[in-house]
Amino acid sequence: MNYPAIAPAHTFSYSEYFDFTEQTANGAFLAVHPLPPEKIEAAKMNVQRMKRIYKTFQPSQQVIELLQKIPGNMQWTIIAEPWCGDGAQNIPVLAKIASMSDKIELKIILRDENPAIMEAFLTDGKKAIPKLICIDPNQHQLIGTWGARPFNMQQLFVQCKEVNGRSKEDCLKELHSFYAKDHGESLQQEITALLAGWVKEKGAN
Repeated sequence: MNYPAIAPAHTFSYSEYFDFTEQTANGAFLAVHPLPPEKIEAAKMNVQRMKRIYKTFQPSQQVIELLQKIPGNMQWTIIAEPWCGDGAQNIPVLAKIASMSDKIELKIILRDENPAIMEAFLTDGKKAIPKLICIDPNQHQLIGTWGARPFNMQQLFVQCKEVNGRSKEDCLKELHSFYAKDHGESLQQEITALLAGWVKEKGAN
């Protein structure tokens, strides 16, 4: 499957994206990227989440061994926004995993700056973020995607909101409490399974 030939407005490395989130939290980009107060507050909380998770998360030996088996190169592009809570919980884990391999180039792009790319990678018809897109940069082929939450996190949120009928705000609090207890392991398990398939697919091409 070919990757859409759409050039992002601009890209960030993980450290650049963290700096951008921090600057957004400080209101530095309000003139260029106006945000409501609740999203500024969300970005402030996300700075702390990202700092903690990137420092404490350690990739498993299984992931490290899979990374060593990658034939050729991969490009991981993550669609995100600094106010997104799921992004703050998951992007540091993805970035830490990617940092363990010189065969993975990680790029982060902003959803609202790149509507055409977002439209090409909807989740259940929604512009859900973060969205990881893995491509073969040499063949310009899509290898696979992930997003926007680990499966069990999404099930918890749906159960809370649609089955139990609780407010979105209450369900998000419960979701982030679950993230804090999970320590990135749910995402790591999903990425481990995906990586095994991606490595196999690249090796077959």
